[in-house]
Amino acid sequence: MSTWQEVPLPSICERAIAVSIPRSNQFLVVSYEGVHLVTYAPSPSVESDPTLPEYAAYDTETYTATFRDTTYPMIGLHGGNPRLFSRFQETLEIRGDQLAIRSQDGTVLTRPFKNFSGDWAVATFSDDDAYILIACPYDFDFVLLRRATDDASSPAPPQPPLRSQRNQPGCASIFVALVAGFFWLSVLNMFLCPSLMVQPQPHAPAQWWISYVVFFALLLTGALFFTYLARRTHSRRGK
Repeated sequence: MSTWQEVPLPSICERAIAVSIPRSNQFLVVSYEGVHLVTYAPSPSVESDPTLPEYAAYDTETYTATFRDTTYPMIGLHGGNPRLFSRFQETLEIRGDQLAIRSQDGTVLTRPFKNFSGDWAVATFSDDDAYILIACPYDFDFVLLRRATDDASSPAPPQPPLRSQRNQPGCASIFVALVAGFFWLSVLNMFLCPSLMVQPQPHAPAQWWISYVVFFALLLTGALFFTYLARRTHSRRGK
C-alpha cells in the first residue's frame, strides 16, 4: 500500500468554518476572519482576504465558496461531500482522533491527529489523489499528507503496443524456402528438362545462355512460391 509523508503548512487563521477539497496544489479555507487561499506546493503560502468574513463567500446550502471567480466545493462545520475514495480503491474514515486509510487489499493504515476544539473534523483526498487533508476548527490541527509511494493497485504505466509479428516470417523461414525451392527445381530440371542442363558448347553459345536464363527464372519462381507457403504457415501459427 502507499506510504504518506506530512507536508508542513503555514499559519492560516484562528478558527476555520470549512475547507475545500485540495486541487492544483491549493485549498481554500473559510474562517470567521475571512477567506484564505492556501498554496502547499511547491512552497507553502497563504493569501487572505479579510473583506469576506464568515459566510460572505460561503454558501452552506450548496457547500460551495466563491473566491476570485473560482468556485470551490467545501467541507467542514456544515457538512459537505469529501472525497473519501481514491482511484487506487483506497477509502478514508475518521475514527475519533485517528484517520484510517484502507487499501484495496484490506490493509489499514492509521494516522492520529489532534482536534483541540472537537466540534468537527473532516478528511478528504485531493482531486488527483496525491494528497490527504485532515481539517479541524483550529488551523494548528490541520494535517496535509502527501503520497510518497504508490501501492501495487496503481495503474501500470501504458506500454507501447506490440507490433504484430504475424505474416512476417523470419530470415530462417525465407532461407529454408530458398533452399527448398532450389532443391525442388534442380530435381525438376534434371528429370523433366534434361536439355537445359547441357554444358555450353563452343558452336552453340545461344543455347547455353537460354538454358541458364530459363533455369534461373524457374529457380526464382520456385523461391517465391515457397516463400509464399512459408508466410501462410507462419500466419496460421500466429493466430
